[in-house]
Amino acid sequence: MTTFKFKHIANYLKRNKLSSFVNILGLSVGFTVFLLLGLYIKHETSFDRFYKDTDRTYRCVTTISQSEGASWHGSSMPPPMKAEIESQIPELENVARIYQSSEEVFEYENKVFEEEEAFYADQNIVDILDLQIIEKNKDKPLNVASSIIVSESTAKRYFGNNTPLGKMINLPWGILEVSGVYKDLPKNMHIRPELIISFDSPWWIKLYNEEKWDFYWLRYYFKVKQGGDPQLIAHKLTTIINEHQKAGNEQTKTEISLQPISDIYLGGKIPGERNVGDIRIIKALKGISFFLLLIVLINYINLASAQILERSAQVSIRKVLGISKFEIIKNFTLEAGLMQLLALTIAFISILMLVPTVNNLLGCSLSFSLFSLNDKLLFGFLLLATLLISVLYPIIIMFSFDPVSCLKGKFMPSSHSAMIRKGLIGFQYFISFAMIFGTLVFYRQSNLLINKDIGIDTRNMLVIRTNHADWNSFPANKKLFKDEMNLHSQVLLISNSNAIPGFTSYIDWLKTMNNDEEKTASFSIFDTDYDFTKTMGLKVIAGRELSPEYSTDINAGLISRSGLKVLGFNSPEEAIGKEVNIDFTNEKYFITGVIENFQLNNLNKNTYPSFIRINENQNRFISIRYNSEDEKELIQLAEENWKLAFGDLPFRYFFLDENYRAVYKNEVFQTKIITVFTLIAVVLAALGLFGMTYFIVIKREKEFSIRKVNGAEIVDIFLLVSKGFIALIGISSAIALPVAWFISVMWLNNYPIKIDISWWYYFIPFSILGMVTLVTISYHILKTAWVNPAQLLRNE
Repeated sequence: MTTFKFKHIANYLKRNKLSSFVNILGLSVGFTVFLLLGLYIKHETSFDRFYKDTDRTYRCVTTISQSEGASWHGSSMPPPMKAEIESQIPELENVARIYQSSEEVFEYENKVFEEEEAFYADQNIVDILDLQIIEKNKDKPLNVASSIIVSESTAKRYFGNNTPLGKMINLPWGILEVSGVYKDLPKNMHIRPELIISFDSPWWIKLYNEEKWDFYWLRYYFKVKQGGDPQLIAHKLTTIINEHQKAGNEQTKTEISLQPISDIYLGGKIPGERNVGDIRIIKALKGISFFLLLIVLINYINLASAQILERSAQVSIRKVLGISKFEIIKNFTLEAGLMQLLALTIAFISILMLVPTVNNLLGCSLSFSLFSLNDKLLFGFLLLATLLISVLYPIIIMFSFDPVSCLKGKFMPSSHSAMIRKGLIGFQYFISFAMIFGTLVFYRQSNLLINKDIGIDTRNMLVIRTNHADWNSFPANKKLFKDEMNLHSQVLLISNSNAIPGFTSYIDWLKTMNNDEEKTASFSIFDTDYDFTKTMGLKVIAGRELSPEYSTDINAGLISRSGLKVLGFNSPEEAIGKEVNIDFTNEKYFITGVIENFQLNNLNKNTYPSFIRINENQNRFISIRYNSEDEKELIQLAEENWKLAFGDLPFRYFFLDENYRAVYKNEVFQTKIITVFTLIAVVLAALGLFGMTYFIVIKREKEFSIRKVNGAEIVDIFLLVSKGFIALIGISSAIALPVAWFISVMWLNNYPIKIDISWWYYFIPFSILGMVTLVTISYHILKTAWVNPAQLLRNE
């Protein structure tokens, strides 16, 4: 009996190839996208959730406020906080400090390794980050001076198959001994150290004053004892740090809060953090996946409804023959289940093929396997939920048939059923309009950020990384390099600085007295040479540039236009000659000029005004502006002169425009992925239209034949069918418009620079939906037009 049923279902699918193909295609595409988005969302929300004590692990978040309203927000505290914490806060089980180094360069046996995931930390970080030490030569390897522990893969890169323990690694400032190896860390961590250097290193102790309470640069991680209150601990931390503020500085207040480690990745971006996600995108993708699945189910319901109309006589005969309702439901459910199982199988195979490509594109580690309990549950839930939803309404229609009317060929669906089907299509239009509108706004906003003038000409700029150069010899070596490069006509200008577009500067308070009132604000501090403004193409709007012709300019600086208001200046000219004080170092400078605003980082973040001062010893970047189109020749020339000036130090370079574009790689990716999914939604909605127009044509094909016999043209029939759909698009768009507009405005308010929503944003979704609808209707009308009316009316 079961074999007969399967053969019956297979024969039916074979006889209805087109509708079956559309059904299976829509279901498989929808399931594939839904599952793929589900895997990505699961990955993004899984960050830092695998520690053995995740629920008790936190990091500090610091907000420093000035009485004038200026504030700074970060994830660091001063170095000496650790001793105070250990002595005054018994609710903490563990505390560790950590600092991420910037592009550290290591050397072993004449091989140079550039590391971006090198950290300095206390021994306790091993416990807090749950590092699995697999080799060590000390009980607590990071408690040993000048020691370093490395991940398994890093040990393999450096030492091959040799044991890493006891090996010596060279840094520009000293030598480190490998004292431990830990298992490679998962990719879903907000920090993922490849090397960890002990804080108990002579260079570290010598360079930084451990007693500075106003130097916020170390991240603190905590493990709270069972039953400990994070809010109480945060209050105690706030009290401690405010008690140790600089004497007489009553205007500065610091507030500490504890952020769960599992909330860091999606819990909001803090300036300087590298590996963070965007909760807005995750919410958008959740919405997209839900609505795509909903569109798929609506498509199936509409096509199933159209097919039931064709099979009304068949179902009526079964009713007359006494076949039970349960048997009819079972057959129909089995048919739908097999179709959806086939679609899920196709989706499963598609995901297995797509996951490696997606992992390469995103740099993540998505995986899907039916051997995984969670994936089994997701797979089974999707099948059962879609089966239940998609067969319920068609079964209701099936049992609304009057067998006698159906067998006489006089069955007509109720107006109520027609309204429901139109409502489903209208809802598809609603979703599609909102998604197209939102995608357009997202694309235009991303395009604005990527292409907006940042105040610096990034073209024709070669940048050399120099942070691995020796600090003491850097000025003399840089001068030799600069002199040699300037001998060549293709080199226009050369400058060194601590920051360039794509790389941040450090932030500090800038203070000034203005009309007997002290003003304080956070500024990005730029350490540069005298050629920086010319090399970067910065525009001076008042005063003058810094120049070696003025011996006093070593104690002078430039501020950006955005700094005028926060320091209380009413015009650029008013700021010239005024004295400012840098809070951390208590150094005094006078302002010689005001420059136009410029941007270092992604424009979707609020930025600080800029202060530029002279520091010839700054050795992070050397920027070369050139006029040659032969970039290979320029690179060769720079490398030759680099070796002449800096010897065997590695020559590392990039082009500024390419590097700055990388700042927006997330926006570019997000734009592409949302555009692709919106396109898929429109295609799936078109399949739904196919089902609805298919239903209408079947229902009214005899009517159309009579109209043709009476002289109606195909255009007349086309207009007759299409006017209802166009009206449906208009109504759905009118409802979707304020919803899409409101959501878009709320989303745009997260950006300091944003687009204006123009009138034509409303016209494009309506036009796209109208075009898709008319093309779909045209297909069915033309197909019906080729049928001889006599063939359809011969039994009338």
